[in-house]
Amino acid sequence: MKHHFLGTRFHFDKVYRENPIELNTMKLTQIGELWLESGFEIGEHPQHCYEISYIISGKGCFYHNNLATDVSAGDIIITPKTGTHSITSSENDEIYYSYIGFNFTESDSELKKRVQNFLCDGIQIKSEVPRDIYVAFKNCIAEFYNNKSYDKLLIEAYITQIILQSCKNFSSEDSVAPTSENETRYGLTVYLIMKYIDRNIEKPLSVSGIASSLGYSTYHISHLFKSKMHITLQEYICNKKIEKAKEMMGRNRFTISEISEKLSFLNIQSFSRSFKRITGMPPSVYAAKLKQKNP
Repeated sequence: MKHHFLGTRFHFDKVYRENPIELNTMKLTQIGELWLESGFEIGEHPQHCYEISYIISGKGCFYHNNLATDVSAGDIIITPKTGTHSITSSENDEIYYSYIGFNFTESDSELKKRVQNFLCDGIQIKSEVPRDIYVAFKNCIAEFYNNKSYDKLLIEAYITQIILQSCKNFSSEDSVAPTSENETRYGLTVYLIMKYIDRNIEKPLSVSGIASSLGYSTYHISHLFKSKMHITLQEYICNKKIEKAKEMMGRNRFTISEISEKLSFLNIQSFSRSFKRITGMPPSVYAAKLKQKNP
């Protein structure tokens, strides 16, 4: 991957991190649009605000704490205000998206409660949304395209619309009261998810891809899996891939680079980061220790 400054076709970016725009219930820290050529990345950086992005066209991957979420045209993705964040365009496709970054004021607003409820797992979530949500993004961004004074009331109205439409879309799954019958069904769903991951461990795996293959919404299986397994689905996927990587190292038939490729990591750097985060050591150190035990 190459740095995004070299591959930017278009970038409109207004940053207010040091002096956020004070609205009634939130503080706007960033707003803009980015058109990134294929094979480029926005490098890893600390995430200090909530961020909502709408994918206008193309494909790419949004990372939060090194956990990947594949995105494509029509997706909206919400990233929590914790950890680290990075974005890459596809190796074979450009990506064009709009984004807003914000924090909430100290007031205990209903809007704040809704967002925090959907991000209670501390992981970014995505969903497909009607394209008319992009109108709210465009109208909001239009307030900043010229140097004239912007209208705070309009800005807050547009951002509120984006947040509410996103949350409404994520909660499209009907809530069902817990019963023993539902518990059995939910347990079966989790089992199917785990079996799917086992069967496809060497393929690129994402929460949205698994949801689509099994006929569920991303939000539904994310929250169901976390409630039953006490670990996020994305973390489980990553753990299983690293578990498989350790098994492959034990066979001593593949190089670290080959293992990274066979397990469909984005690149060897991504594999190494995930391996170290889970095992506490780089894959090269782990492999060396295995050789000492089994010369």
